[in-house]
Amino acid sequence: MTQLRKKMLEELQRRNYSHRTAKTYVRIVRDFAEYFHQPPDKLGPEQIRQYQAHLFQAKKLAPATVSQYVSALRFLFIKTLRRHFLAEYIPFPKAHKLLPTVLSPEEVTRLIDSSICGRDYPCKRSGWNCRSHAIVLSFNSVASATIAFNSWSDTAPATS
Repeated sequence: MTQLRKKMLEELQRRNYSHRTAKTYVRIVRDFAEYFHQPPDKLGPEQIRQYQAHLFQAKKLAPATVSQYVSALRFLFIKTLRRHFLAEYIPFPKAHKLLPTVLSPEEVTRLIDSSICGRDYPCKRSGWNCRSHAIVLSFNSVASATIAFNSWSDTAPATS
């Protein structure tokens, strides 16, 4: 075990990182050093930039995976080697945010019109008709609200 690896493992343990995280960080730093055929403490900002480009372009890694590599390299350079100035050269990649699926007005109409028990027949459990249930379900799914089906019977209009 090299002196640098030992120092990095001590820093990881001192900060109470999990065994799995420590093992992953050591592997990532080893891969980084092997890519350039040099010890990691001899590498600098330009090699970090090239390596990040390599991860995206050649290895085709996802942003979340590259973020793990960035975390390991930041730990090495900032925490272990105390090169705080390198933080700005090791940026986290922008993560892709998934937008929620929103139904079109036509899809909402089809959903409401295709309710199981029919459009205007009262529901046995709540007294609401099935079309009303479909509207409430559609609204709640768009608004990301969670309402238990059983709670509707408390607020539903009474039918005779």
